[in-house]
Amino acid sequence: MDYADWKTIHLTMVVASVAGFLLRFGLRFAAPRLLRSRLLRIVPHVVDTLLLASAIAMVLIAWPSVPGWIRAKIVGLLVYIVAGSYALKRARRPASIAIAFLVAMAAVAYIVATAYSKNPWGFLM
Repeated sequence: MDYADWKTIHLTMVVASVAGFLLRFGLRFAAPRLLRSRLLRIVPHVVDTLLLASAIAMVLIAWPSVPGWIRAKIVGLLVYIVAGSYALKRARRPASIAIAFLVAMAAVAYIVATAYSKNPWGFLM
C-alpha cells in the first residue's frame, strides 16, 4: 500500500474515532448501561489501533523527512485521549464532564487544523 492508501484509512479512522467518542459521550447521559456492552468496549480500541497504525505507516513511508507539525499532532492526540477518557469515565461532576469534553473537542479541532495547515500552531496562528 502506498501513502495515499494509508492516508485514506487514517482519515476514515479519524472520523470513526470522533464519531464514536461523540456517541459514547451521548450515551453516558442517555443510556449509560449501553456503554458496558461488549461492542462499545471493543470497537473504539480497534478503531484507535487502526488510526495509530495508519499514522505510523505514513510516517515510515515519509521517513526521514517527517515534519515538525507531526509532533504537534501527537501532543494534540495525547490531550484528546486524556481529556476524552476523563469525560467518558472519570469525571463525576457535570462541570468537570463538560470541561473535559470541550478540551477533547478543542484537541480534535487543533489536530485537524494542524493537519490542514501543516503548521504546528494550527489554528493558534
